[in-house]
Amino acid sequence: MADDCPAANRDYARQHEWINHMLQKHWRTWKCPYQCPLNDASETNLRHHITSTHGSKTELELDAIIARCSRTRTPSRSSPTNCPLCQEKIESVQKYQKHVGRHLVDLSLFALPSLDNDEEINKQNMSRVRYHTEHPTMDVFREEYFSTSD
Repeated sequence: MADDCPAANRDYARQHEWINHMLQKHWRTWKCPYQCPLNDASETNLRHHITSTHGSKTELELDAIIARCSRTRTPSRSSPTNCPLCQEKIESVQKYQKHVGRHLVDLSLFALPSLDNDEEINKQNMSRVRYHTEHPTMDVFREEYFSTSD
């Protein structure tokens, strides 16, 4: 979902695995440990900044410095993030996981082949997907597709 993600084609079996990836790879920022005004840098930018501005370091030293300078920057009320699919502002990790997770479920269901070739049933299924993507609640949609009673 992120344009520059090196693991963009990876599948996650559980939502918590995907959110952990987001926390570790996409919601991290780095700050220069030498009190420079460099804030909210990427790991690559900080690595370049330290070597070009503060002198050469061994790779081991540089790795240790970089590791101490990272922090997690999660969505919050004061610093929301946008949904990568619909651009809605999201103010917490839990809301992000639930909101974007719903989009991912919808996309997954949409991609599944139809069990029945009847055109009318396919039209009804499409209207259910459209209903969910246009309305924020998923209760009706989930009850129909994920009910445990047979």
